[in-house]
Amino acid sequence: MMPNWICCNSCFHPPAADRRLAVTTCGHIICQNCFQKGKQGECLICKAQCQVSPLTDKSGPEVKGPLL
Repeated sequence: MMPNWICCNSCFHPPAADRRLAVTTCGHIICQNCFQKGKQGECLICKAQCQVSPLTDKSGPEVKGPLL
């Protein structure tokens, strides 16, 4: 289970069974609900061109990034 301090950078909801999170190549965390509101290939937060990778407990370090 992912830590509760991770949340969507758009709606600020934590992950849930019906609200999976993903990380963008520009470093933002976004839920599947907010992702559907944006344009494909563009970050909803900063508008940069990006790709999205699902964020799960099994995500590798290249997705999770450094833990502080």
